This record gives sequence, structure tokens and C-alpha cells, in this order.
Amino acid sequence: TAIKEESAQNAFNHSVPDASTPPHIKKFRKSFNEEPGAKVTHYGVADDSLPPSHFTYGKKTLFSDHVNELMGYQRLNGIAEFENQVKEQKYASTRNEPLGKSMQRDYKFPQQVQNSDFKFGVGNIFEEPAKVIIMPPDGKSDEDPETKNLYYRSHGSTDAGEQIKRNYNWNLDKDQHRFGRPTPKQPNGVGQCLNSDTFSSNNPKSTIVKKTVEDFKFTNDDELGKPKNLRTGKPPVKEDHTFGISTKPGGEWNVPKCIVGEPSERELQPDPNLGVSTRLGFRNVPKPGDEGRHFGVPTIRKDIPYKKEKSLADTYNYGDEPNAGQVVFPEFWLRCGVSAEEFVKPMPHEEIQELFESIGMQFKKGKFQALVNKAFELHGVLCIQSFVNAIKWYEDRGLS
Repeated sequence: TAIKEESAQNAFNHSVPDASTPPHIKKFRKSFNEEPGAKVTHYGVADDSLPPSHFTYGKKTLFSDHVNELMGYQRLNGIAEFENQVKEQKYASTRNEPLGKSMQRDYKFPQQVQNSDFKFGVGNIFEEPAKVIIMPPDGKSDEDPETKNLYYRSHGSTDAGEQIKRNYNWNLDKDQHRFGRPTPKQPNGVGQCLNSDTFSSNNPKSTIVKKTVEDFKFTNDDELGKPKNLRTGKPPVKEDHTFGISTKPGGEWNVPKCIVGEPSERELQPDPNLGVSTRLGFRNVPKPGDEGRHFGVPTIRKDIPYKKEKSLADTYNYGDEPNAGQVVFPEFWLRCGVSAEEFVKPMPHEEIQELFESIGMQFKKGKFQALVNKAFELHGVLCIQSFVNAIKWYEDRGLS
């Protein structure tokens, strides 16, 4: 019996309606505000009824008088304006401060003030500029002695390094005279200050003290360069005897021997399992003929063909990379972006001639062919370095 909508076609093409979010829950999801062109709406006002889009918020401005009408409310013309001016003349502010003019104080100036070339104030007398007065060119300013004396009495003003003069009546030359009592010169004055017990005869002053005091100092104080007196008498040793243990190397063990030891020749040999895997199942047992074989991948890949144009993903080192010395001290041309390989790279005749002519070296056809032949003769190849060596060969022999 055939059942409706239960055929094989309907079984393979079974359509399930899309499950969508209920409308009362959709406003709480983030996807509600992330739809293209949708306005971000808070879920609290999503169901609120809002006014239409052309609605204008705020309070309307009521009609009133405009500013230009308030400022110019009284616009009189003709006789009305003249009558208004007559009425305003009784005010002092209108008479003294007319509109659009400067204040009038009703001053009565003399006749010469009426001249258009008249100027108020006292004219400046241009004598010397302020720079010359403050800092004279020769360091001195020509000043009247009376004016200088006046400033000295009023302000105490003097020149730099000038001695104060009190106008005393000296009976001597004050510029050459030295006041005070001279101190007699004494030889060896510093030595006498440091050693006050020394007399002029350079013999120390003798001081008599008690014997008990000297005996106490001898037994209690430390004497320079000698051991402390312990009041045990003189030790029964020689005068040149040195106390302590000798530090000369002997047969006993010292610190270096304790650290290094005294290993035998057999003990200094490397361990037999050094560099050999000791883990079972991972030992590299060489086959006959592979005793000197090195297992693993070498750092410099000379076991694979060299690639002239390397890929950015190729991390192999083919032996053409610079060493540490070249990285620390690069060649001069590397700073200009030119490697040393460019100088020994074979080049055609036309490219060599164009390169050297671009730097200002012009060659005739016959001379250029001679240089090319000499480059092939010296190095067997035509490159920048061989061509430069050919030029030097001719210049050293004066054939340039």
C-alpha cells in the first residue's frame, strides 16, 4: 500500500523547516543588533512604540522680536531725527562723547597746536646709542671727573679694581708702601712646625721621665716592627727565626692537588662509551665498510646539488653563507648591496664595456679588445675582476 509523502524520493530529500529564535527571545540575542543595516536597539525599548521617523524632539521656539529690531528700534528720518538731536543736546554725554567720534573735553589749545606738523612731548636728542654707553668698545667710557666724583659720593660707584680713596693726607706713597710689621724669614720653618722639639742645632730636646713609666710602656704598648711583649722573657730561638708553617711546596698535598689530583695516564683517557649510544635498541652498529662513516645530516649540505636560486622556504646551508668574521667585519661592497660574487661572474663584452663607460672610463675599440684578450689570458674568463686586473697590468708597464 503506497503511503502519501513516504516515497523513496521524499526520504532522501527530507526537508526540515528552519528552527528560528522566537520573536520574544530574539531581542536578547547579540545577532539581533548584528544584522546588516539594522539599528542598534536596546532590548528594553525593542517593543516600545516610538513616534514616526520625521518626528522632531525638543521644545518649539515661540515667535518673538528679533535682535536687529530691538537694537535699532528707533529709526528716525528727516524732521523727526532733527528734533531728536535737539532733545539729546542737553545731555553732557551726548555733547562730550558724540557717536563715532573721540571724546571732546573742550580744551582751548594755543595757535601753534593747530598746525598739522605739531607734535606733543619733548624730542629725543640722538647722541650715543645705549649699546655704546653700557658696553664701550675700548672698555672705558669718557666720563666727566666731576660727574664721576658725584656718583662716588652718592652711590659709592667705582671702576672695576679701583682702590677706594678717602682723600687722606698721607706722608708716604700709599701705592708702594706696605703697612704692618715684617716677619723675619726662618729656614726650615715647616720642619720646625711639624717637629716642635727640634732646636736650631737639629738635636731633639731631651725629656727626663720616670723609669716606671717607661717600663710600663715597654711591657704594655706595641712596639713598631716587633712582636708584643707578653712578659714571658726572651724566647730561646735564633735571631733570624721565623715563626709559623713554611709555605714552600713540599711533598704534601696542597689545594691544587686536592682539586686536580694525580691521575694516571689510563685515567686521563676518554671513556670507551663516549659519543656512543648506550640505550638498547638505539645503538648504531656499523656494517663492514662503514667503520669511518658519520651518521646524521651534515650542517653544510654538500651531499645535495647546489641551487643557484634558493627559495625563501629553503633553510639548507650550501656553504655559501657568510661566516662569523664576515658578519662582524663585512666587505666594503656589501654595504652597497653588491656581493663579491658579482666581480667574478662571467659577463659578455657589451655589458663590460657599458658598465665601465657608465663610470667615465672610455676605451677605443682596439684598446678595449686588447684588454679583453689580456683578461682571458690572465684568468681565462671575462668578468669585472679580470678586466680590472688587465687594466692594472697595462698601467704597471706604462702602456696605458
